[in-house]
Amino acid sequence: MTTQGKALAAGLAAVLFWSTIATAFSFGLREMDGLQLMLGASLVSVASLLVLSAFQGSLASFKSIGLPDLGRSALLGLLNPFAYYAVLLKAYSILPAQEAMALNYLWPVVLVVLSVPLLGQKVSKGEWAAPFCGGCIGT
Repeated sequence: MTTQGKALAAGLAAVLFWSTIATAFSFGLREMDGLQLMLGASLVSVASLLVLSAFQGSLASFKSIGLPDLGRSALLGLLNPFAYYAVLLKAYSILPAQEAMALNYLWPVVLVVLSVPLLGQKVSKGEWAAPFCGGCIGT
């Protein structure tokens, strides 16, 4: 398969998985609470990373990660994705999936708007427009 074909397949897979996430979250939240769902997703992610790393022969690279780096990564992981998904899954548990997904799509807009007062970022006109245009610019 060509590089272009692989890119197209990966893009189509991402769209397929992302388009079904609202329904999957809603079904999952019927059987477990948000924290259990995040734990399950995290375990699947770690297992996938380990399998992929083993397949690529790069498992040994994990030995070079120091304790300070692991601690910093754990702290950052509490902020994102943990805090983000805690809020998102709570929204999915109390709202219809379509409404919660629409709120999820507003996340890039919120990041741009909050980056100004919280981080002191200077945002250009193009950067203000980008979240509102979504992916339409590059198509």
